[in-house]
Amino acid sequence: MVKRLLVITVTVACLSGCAHVISKEIRQEVDPELTFAELRKDARAHKGKTVLLGGVIVKTVNKEEGTILEVYQTQMDREGRPVKLDVSGGRFLALYKGLLDSEIYRKGREG
Repeated sequence: MVKRLLVITVTVACLSGCAHVISKEIRQEVDPELTFAELRKDARAHKGKTVLLGGVIVKTVNKEEGTILEVYQTQMDREGRPVKLDVSGGRFLALYKGLLDSEIYRKGREG
């Protein structure tokens, strides 16, 4: 089974249009050198860092603590859109501390 990574403080948004949906301030906090492979090796070593991950939603589960998204990781282009959908480093979980509509954030949706 693919090792899963729980990224607790991830802002998850589906990308649309040409504009970034993640603010410039947040993007400036992202460590661009930190790769998904490094996170999988030792997630605890990177606790507290801001990362930007993308991919395709596999499953959405609403729970009391928020919405958990299971995402099939892919590379992203300059605008933060998933690319090379046939290549992945694995899957990760993202917790959004709020309720997301599971019809909008459904299986197969890029995020």
